[in-house]
Amino acid sequence: MVELSVADGVKTPLNRFRLDSQVAIVTGGGNGIGRATAELLVEAGAAVALIDRDERSVEKTKVALLPAGAQVEAYIVDVTDEAAIEASFACVDQR
Repeated sequence: MVELSVADGVKTPLNRFRLDSQVAIVTGGGNGIGRATAELLVEAGAAVALIDRDERSVEKTKVALLPAGAQVEAYIVDVTDEAAIEASFACVDQR
């Protein structure tokens, strides 16, 4: 995870890029670039909805992000299934 913090009082890109009260949906959030993106979004203050077809990895990412005080939800979805994507987005919208 990025070591920059808003709390340190130093002007960093994340200080200027705040997403408090916003919701971000991250596809492929269980691993790699998706996970790294989710970590940055949490650091910027966003609530994050992780979407991934790999239940184990997405749940592992969710658990890793929760200690940061983040609002994180995990959805097991195959992004090639349009109906499943629409359903997961509807769930995120209801929260």
